Amino acid sequence: MSQAPQQSLGRYLRPMAIVSVATHKGGTGKTTAAFALATSLVSPRSPVLLVDGDPQANLTARAGNDGSDDDPVDLPGLGELLRGEATLADVVIETQVSNLDLLPAGALVGIDPILASKPGAEMTVRQALAPLVASNAYKWIVMDSPPSQGLSVRAMLVASDVVLATTMTASIDSSTGVADLMALIDALAGAGMPVGEFAGVVAMAQKKSKRAAASLDALEAWAPIAGAISERAVWLDAENLREPITALIKPGTKQGDEIHAELERIKKSVSRALKRRSK
Repeated sequence: MSQAPQQSLGRYLRPMAIVSVATHKGGTGKTTAAFALATSLVSPRSPVLLVDGDPQANLTARAGNDGSDDDPVDLPGLGELLRGEATLADVVIETQVSNLDLLPAGALVGIDPILASKPGAEMTVRQALAPLVASNAYKWIVMDSPPSQGLSVRAMLVASDVVLATTMTASIDSSTGVADLMALIDALAGAGMPVGEFAGVVAMAQKKSKRAAASLDALEAWAPIAGAISERAVWLDAENLREPITALIKPGTKQGDEIHAELERIKKSVSRALKRRSK
């Protein structure tokens, strides 16, 4: 398995940080952004855990596929952990990317009513991941949240240190999802919940166009931009091949320089959000 070129990422890190990638609309590149961010942060000294919090299990299907006939979507995961049917040791698996582990989605369908029956429901994901935080087993945990406003989403936001939103430029509906997410973060914070700091929006375009650029300008007028991905297809290729995107690009090329700059901007946005949260 190819390894990503090692970057000086230490300046972005603290002992443990949990990042949720979230939106209330599907099809906005949420899973693509979560996988790209996680694989860009991996190194021998910076192990990363991906958490698939989406019942659709797209992240599990891609990152958890080891080339065997076993379907990773059938594996136990976060759903079983939240139901009290498994421990972290039972559900965390290795991926084909060195130093990148995965907590599959598991039985997340119908999880919200189960969480609602528990005291302090919004704290359940935070409590489930607490042993990992205490052990510093990972430098980063990156969570792919479901595209909804349900209880499981709120629990993931409360478990996070930082929240990134995603949207597709030129899509009014997905931008509405960003506004809804920002309102939910404010509501949770107003209720005294330890919700993650909002780092901004990762805006994706299928390809470069004047329309996509104009949509990005309009979005930037009311939401902070954490990163702008101009060619989603390249990022999606990395996700489908289960490779760090930096392993698929040629350093020194225009495309390689653009992708490196996009990743750096996203990570710097996360770093700034962590600094704001620590004040």
